[in-house]
Amino acid sequence: MHTPLFGHPDAGLMDIGIEQARNLTPLFKSRYGLDLAAARVATSWMRRTFETALEAGVREENITRYPLLDEVSTRLSREEIIQTLHDEVPPPAAIEQIKELRANPPEEEVWFTHGLVIATLMYDCDIPYIKFVPKHGTVIEVPRRKIIEKTV
Repeated sequence: MHTPLFGHPDAGLMDIGIEQARNLTPLFKSRYGLDLAAARVATSWMRRTFETALEAGVREENITRYPLLDEVSTRLSREEIIQTLHDEVPPPAAIEQIKELRANPPEEEVWFTHGLVIATLMYDCDIPYIKFVPKHGTVIEVPRRKIIEKTV
């Protein structure tokens, strides 16, 4: 049986990803007072984010999918990905995608997206981060006002 790799649109969650997603339900309740079963959320079109939202308890009818939340690395060569991780600077394709995302942000309060999208959003919004590309299952709060602020 063939299993798509990370970054592939059809790559599903692994067992650890399912566990991490299920741990989001109590985390969002305790940290943000948010019931994910009642929340409207945004995901990318890639299978992993959609499955993450479902495993976290989001109802399918409350999920809206956005291509601007899709992982940027699917459009990069292996060399570009390696260089990006080495330099910890988003590539032009990622910056371009984030500029468009910031100009047209999803209305939903919670977004399920991918590491390089998060890293580039934080970079472009000038939000300090501990690790350039967050590890799987990381919850990062980005204030909406920071997303819609004009960039210089």
